[in-house]
Amino acid sequence: MLVTPILKYFPSDNADYRGNELIECLPPLTRDMIARVTAGPVEYNDEDRAQSVDLRIQYCARLLRFFMPLPEQVDFAFKVWSTICQAYTRWNPSSRSAQERFYEMVEAMADGSFLPEDDCSLWNSPLCITQVGTPGTGKSEIMLRLFRGLCKDALFHHTELRIYQLLYLWVEAPNSSHEKGLAWVVYSQLYQALIDTGATHPPLPKGATATQLGVEAALLARKLNLGIIVVDEIQHCMHFSAGMDSHTMEFLTAFINRVKSPVLLIGTWKAVALVSSELRLGRRATSLPSRLVYSMKPGPLWDAFNMGLMRLQYTTGVAVWTPEFSAVFYEYTRGIQDIAVKLMAITQQEAIASGLEMITIELVKQCAELHLPYIVPAIKAMRSGSLETDVMIWDAEPTDFEAYYKRIEAECVNRQQGSHGQQAVRDPQVTWGRV
Repeated sequence: MLVTPILKYFPSDNADYRGNELIECLPPLTRDMIARVTAGPVEYNDEDRAQSVDLRIQYCARLLRFFMPLPEQVDFAFKVWSTICQAYTRWNPSSRSAQERFYEMVEAMADGSFLPEDDCSLWNSPLCITQVGTPGTGKSEIMLRLFRGLCKDALFHHTELRIYQLLYLWVEAPNSSHEKGLAWVVYSQLYQALIDTGATHPPLPKGATATQLGVEAALLARKLNLGIIVVDEIQHCMHFSAGMDSHTMEFLTAFINRVKSPVLLIGTWKAVALVSSELRLGRRATSLPSRLVYSMKPGPLWDAFNMGLMRLQYTTGVAVWTPEFSAVFYEYTRGIQDIAVKLMAITQQEAIASGLEMITIELVKQCAELHLPYIVPAIKAMRSGSLETDVMIWDAEPTDFEAYYKRIEAECVNRQQGSHGQQAVRDPQVTWGRV
């Protein structure tokens, strides 16, 4: 991990944060700035449409980087950032030591000048934030873009204070049967970050219990002045028959009770049990930012998203946005932004490779019918009336999209010029077999 010295501090507008180097190492963040940091602009200009067929097919992959932060996503990110700052007020490195505060208190009691202090006792409670909902709705993307955009994955070094600061730690819950998989992933990454500072610290033995891993991970997080830890895909630790596995529960309980940093748990609808049936953890997962995330609904916001996506066309002919385009994209993606982006990229590839050189509603339908059953099987169930909160429809494992997209791209690039117009969309089962 790259260690970056902090060379300048930015006075905070919030009086509660003022003078706290852990917060003022970054300028004050507004909702507008968060939207700018998290936006996913795609490199595009009109000259790109004049390039060769092969090059434009490759350019379609740029579309996969498209991300338009929605107002509720920005609001959630702002609340999470505020929670991080509020947690940092609990251990301002420049504040008076406990010994100094004690001496001042007893002297004030002795001379009658004692007054109670506002010591942020509200934030002495465990800070666990949950964000669960429909896959592909930007639950992880908005937070990952914010944290990476703010720190560039660097480990801050406050040289004058002689302390280090890890703004965030992102881990993905392992999809394995290892009984302490998540505990070891979190502990190992925190341990490595501490070693990267040049510090020495004895590692835990391989036989450490989940509770021991939680206690030690919390200690490492405090040494690193960790801003927040994010556990993504938390549903991997959930089981329909028994809820969360006991080792994960023991680790998270021990860790959350001792760490000073907020803990953000992200997962699909299967993880709702975190805040409903798992009482030991559920009572800690009730912070203000916590939310349930649903797909977008038809309306002005969906239209704006669709318009933004359609501004990026690498075909020689440019299709003009219409309400019909928004409607057909919604019909086949059910308002899931990630799926709409993928469908647009695939449709443009097919339009270029087939020689049509124009996105049409019919082409969108053809691509959706042929490709989406492989990319996201749950869409078919949702179109048939299943609720997006139904955990069963998300159980079917979709095809690895990255590998799938590369195959489509390769097939489009290699398609013979003589086949243009004969088959606008190639069935993936016919072209390269079922994937």
